[in-house]
This record gives sequence, structure tokens and C-alpha cells, in this order.
Amino acid sequence: MQRDLHYKNCFQFPISSPQARKDLLVGSLLLSTLLIGWIFNLGHRLDVVHRIYHDQPPYYQGFQPFKKTFLRGLQAFFAIVTYLSPAILMGFLSYLLYPNQVTYLLMSLATLLFLLAIFTLPGGMTCNAAFHDISYLYRPQ
Repeated sequence: MQRDLHYKNCFQFPISSPQARKDLLVGSLLLSTLLIGWIFNLGHRLDVVHRIYHDQPPYYQGFQPFKKTFLRGLQAFFAIVTYLSPAILMGFLSYLLYPNQVTYLLMSLATLLFLLAIFTLPGGMTCNAAFHDISYLYRPQ
């Protein structure tokens, strides 16, 4: 069923069906487990984006199979960590060397690396979601 895209439709999409509301509730409960819940939600989000991209309704089909959803989220989590690790390393190094003249240079470098990571990561993550191919995250184009 093709519907016109309006802001109202976009905001209603996550609660547009009983399964979507159930997924929202389960995802909220999983997030209470902190990192594991976040990884499950990340894998679920990638699956939903994949089904949207390929127009395979129902878009919300739960978190099952749990193992597949968790592993998909775990792959994406490690990709995020990989993208952010240079910024984290520079930030930690500037903390260890504080106060030093090179501290501000390292903090600036950490900030630039962080901004670069959060700028490039969504494109690779979208291609990963659409095509079930994690390699998009490791070869940005």
C-alpha cells in the first residue's frame, strides 16, 4: 500500500501498527539492560530499515530471531566503536598529558576525528542496513 509521505506519517510510523507498538515496548524494555539492549535495538533498527528499503511489509516483525538480531547489532556496534576509536584515543591521550601544551592540540584533533566519524558513519550504516552488508562500514565511499 503506497501512502503519501507527510510529516504526520513519519512521526506516526513507529506506532502505526500493533506490531510496531509491541516492538517499541520490547525495545524500551531491552534498553533497560543498557548495552545489550542497545545492541538488540540497533540490530532491530537495521532489520526494519532493510525491510523499508526493499518494501517488504510488515516492516516491524519483532526482534526474532533473537540471535540474528543481536549479532547484526553487535557487528554494527563494533563498527561504531571502530569509527569512534581514534577520537576516543586522542581524547584519552590529551587527558593523560594534561596540563601540557600538546593537550589542546590533541583535544582539537579528537574533536575533529569525532565529527568526521559521526559525519561518515550514517551513510555506511544505511548501506549496511539496506543490503545486509557490513563491509560498507569498512570501505566508505
